[in-house]
Amino acid sequence: TALILPFAFSLRMSPSSGISLAPNASQTHDPLRVIDLTGVKFSSVVGGYIDTSSNSSYEGIYIEDGAYNSVSHVNLTGTGRNILHIRGGTGHSVTSNTLTGVELTSASAAYESEFIK
Repeated sequence: TALILPFAFSLRMSPSSGISLAPNASQTHDPLRVIDLTGVKFSSVVGGYIDTSSNSSYEGIYIEDGAYNSVSHVNLTGTGRNILHIRGGTGHSVTSNTLTGVELTSASAAYESEFIK
């Protein structure tokens, strides 16, 4: 199951801590997500790393709808295109993150300059 963050929650990780998927990781709902912020407001993921490179079916951080969520200073590693998925909502902030091994699509290219600083 994805880690579903509640309203006004901050997940803070030190730079050396984070989440790595096992190669045989599985979930029962689709799409497959590590951290889910669907419909959430005022929550954040700060620091640490999320590594989905062992399973390209997974999305690292998923934000849909909601408002004023933030992802900052996270090292995102993966082979899929949706390591960080943002769709809908308003006022989301994505700053000072690092992407490794991720393909950027036209939808995510707008965020490229924010990820790589």
